[in-house]
Amino acid sequence: MRPRTPPGQHGKISARKTETGQWVARTYYRDQYGKRRDVTARATTKAAAQRRLTAKLENLTNHGATITTLREALESWLGQHRVAPQTKPTYTAAVERVSKDIGNLQVHELSTPMLYRYITELDAKPTTVSTCRRVLKMALDREVINGTITTNPMSLVPATPAARKIPKALTAEQIIELRQYLANSCENRAWLPLLVDFLLATGARVGEALGIRWQDIDFETRQCTIRGTVVDRTKSWQAHTKTGHARAVILPAGIIDALSSVPRVSEFVFVGARGGLLTGANAGTVLRNVLRGSTWEWVTFHTFRRTVATLIDRAAGSNAASVQLGHEKDSMTRRSYIERRGVADNSAVLQKALYGESL
Repeated sequence: MRPRTPPGQHGKISARKTETGQWVARTYYRDQYGKRRDVTARATTKAAAQRRLTAKLENLTNHGATITTLREALESWLGQHRVAPQTKPTYTAAVERVSKDIGNLQVHELSTPMLYRYITELDAKPTTVSTCRRVLKMALDREVINGTITTNPMSLVPATPAARKIPKALTAEQIIELRQYLANSCENRAWLPLLVDFLLATGARVGEALGIRWQDIDFETRQCTIRGTVVDRTKSWQAHTKTGHARAVILPAGIIDALSSVPRVSEFVFVGARGGLLTGANAGTVLRNVLRGSTWEWVTFHTFRRTVATLIDRAAGSNAASVQLGHEKDSMTRRSYIERRGVADNSAVLQKALYGESL
């Protein structure tokens, strides 16, 4: 018994001359779903008909597999991949780096051993190496779906182990000392001490804090709803947070009192000297300049987020800290079935740490 034609292959090409004098080349093609299809091509000569049929068959065989080089695959993936505006420059830089290094290789020439050597020998920061690996994996996953390749050679390339950073947070005593230092050092940047207080009172990301509008704060209930963030690259407000979800926290009474005395010159709470929107990059530069040469040089805006997490963890547990910071759990059950957002009220803990008194 003659074996069946494999999917994506065709049988023997035959040709015959019709009564009108044209030549018809014919064969059977078995598509990717196993269906047998009759494929024909016509021309004035036998050779021309066979050439046309061969071209038709090549188009059928390579359907969806128009990408040839890795550079093309990466650029195609980047153009179609949905990513947050603040993440796009990072992925673009990774695509450009990989394209420059090995982009001229044909996609079908890539192998797991070669890509493993490339990733492990890449002379770049660990975060850049990790991004390059992730971009390669996602771009080649798309080429598997498109039919360019049958398996992804990046699937077995392990992630490069990164040195684990030990979180460093401020103690209650350090919080008092640092707040005093900022109060004495920011005559021309009055918004900075208040911003730091707000970060320590909420655990918000700096972009989220800078994106807080007056309408997001209910001064009677002390509830603050974090709905968006300021994007450094576009210098604009984005109507969703990093996780895509809004969250509500109860503010300590001390920060409510401080905010109540701030003139409302803009829809945003934190603005520059001329009333313009502040970005995390600009605010970070100001903070570094203020702390330069002091014992607080190690402190960044993210230090305040770690501090809030540590304070709440010690007083109420890690789950309460996670809700306060807006972190997502890895567990499918917690993420999809257990309501854990609600309103985070750890204001008593933060009131005591910041202002040394109870509510």
